[in-house]
Amino acid sequence: MKAVVAKHHFAIIADTVPHCMHGGGGITAYAAARAIRDRGHDVTVIALTPCHYTGGMSEESHVTHLEGLGIRVDRLEGSFDLSRRSIWKRLAPAYTDLLPGFSMRAELRLRLEKERVHGILMYHWNALAALHHIHIAPKIGLVGDPLHLPHLFRREFLRRNSERESLVGIIKRLAHNALIAPKQIAVMKTLLRDCDIGGAFAAHHAVMLSDLGGRECQYFRTPTPDPLPSSFQPEEPSEFRLLHIGHLQGIATLSGIEILADEMIPSLAAGFPKNGFKIHLVGAGFETMPENLRRKLTQSCVTVRGQVSPPDREFLEAHCVIVPTPIDLGIRVRILTAFSFGSCVVAHVANRCGIPELEHGHNCLLGSSGQELANLCREVALNLDLRTRLAKNARQTFEQSFSPSVAGGHICDALERLSNS
Repeated sequence: MKAVVAKHHFAIIADTVPHCMHGGGGITAYAAARAIRDRGHDVTVIALTPCHYTGGMSEESHVTHLEGLGIRVDRLEGSFDLSRRSIWKRLAPAYTDLLPGFSMRAELRLRLEKERVHGILMYHWNALAALHHIHIAPKIGLVGDPLHLPHLFRREFLRRNSERESLVGIIKRLAHNALIAPKQIAVMKTLLRDCDIGGAFAAHHAVMLSDLGGRECQYFRTPTPDPLPSSFQPEEPSEFRLLHIGHLQGIATLSGIEILADEMIPSLAAGFPKNGFKIHLVGAGFETMPENLRRKLTQSCVTVRGQVSPPDREFLEAHCVIVPTPIDLGIRVRILTAFSFGSCVVAHVANRCGIPELEHGHNCLLGSSGQELANLCREVALNLDLRTRLAKNARQTFEQSFSPSVAGGHICDALERLSNS
C-alpha cells in the first residue's frame, strides 16, 4: 500500500449509490471509493438519484455495505422531471434542462461545505452539472459516454428493428439532431472546462472530448473490483458454455444482441463441436426487447437467466464470455469484469476503441463480424491451451491496469496532487 503523506477527506459525487453487483457505473464508482479509502483517506459518497438497478438488493443494503467499509453515504434527490414539461421544452430544452444535476447545485454546495472536503471526484455528466461553477475544493470530473451519442445509436437501433419509423419518431430524431445534440456538445465542453482535471474512462472518448475543445481530457483506466480469490467452486458444464451479460435495455448491449441473434447463433449452430453449446443470457430486460429479437433468442441453445446478482457463478462456470457489441460507445465494464475473473473473452473489435489494452491473441480474441466471432468461439472450444492462455493473460491485464490499487490508485494520485498543491 502506498504511504499517505497527509490524510484527506474526499467526496465522491455519483448518480447512484456505488455497489459491486453489476452495471458499469455503480461498479466503477464503488472501486474508486474503495481505492481511495484503502489509501487511508476519509471518503464521503453523495448519490444524486436513487439506485435504479440494485439486482435484488435494496439501496439500503448498498449503503450498509459501504458504511461497513468506513465510507460515509449521503443521498440527494432532486425534483427535476423534464417529461412533465411542455412538448417544446422537451424538443428544445434550455441549457440547464439537459441534466438534472443543474437543479441540485445549491443543496449540494451546502452539504459539501458542511463536510469540509479537501477534494472532489465527480463521476459522469450529472455530477459535473451538480457542481458547475462551485469551487469549494479541487475537483476531478470523470465521464463515460458522451451525452449526445447514446440517443443517436438508439434511434438507429429502433429504425432497424421496426417496420417503419413513426411520424413522432421522425420528429424526435430530427429535433434531437438539430436542437439537442449541439447543446449537449456545448454543455460537455463547458462542464469539462470547469474541472481542475477532466478525464474519460474510454480512450477514444478522451480524444474526442479533447478535440471538441473542452480542454485536455485524460484517459483514465476504469477501476474494477477484484472478485478473487473466490470461495465458489464452479462446476464443469456438460456443454460448451458461452456467457453474454449486460442489461438488455442498454443500447450497447442491444446492439450486440442483434449480432448474437442474427449472425452468431446461426453460425454456431451450423458447425459447433459435437458436445454442443449453450448461451447463458444474463441481464434484466429481456421482455422489453423488440419482439423480433426475443423470437430469435427463444431456442434451445439459449438460456435466459435474467438478472443474476452477484454474477460470480456465471463468470466462473462459463468457458467463454462473449461481447459482440459492434458500436464504439464507451467501454464495456463487462470485459474488465471478465478479465478480473480470469475469463476467456471473445469480443467485437469495436470494443478496442475504448479499451486499447485489448490485444487479439494475447488477452482476448477480437472479430469484426458475427461470423468471425462465431469462428473464434469454435476455436477456443477446440483449443484448451489457447483458452487457458487467454484467460491467464486476461487476469494479468486486469492486475496490471484495471485493479482498484492500480486504476483506482491513479485517480487517488490525482486527487492527492490537487489537494496538496
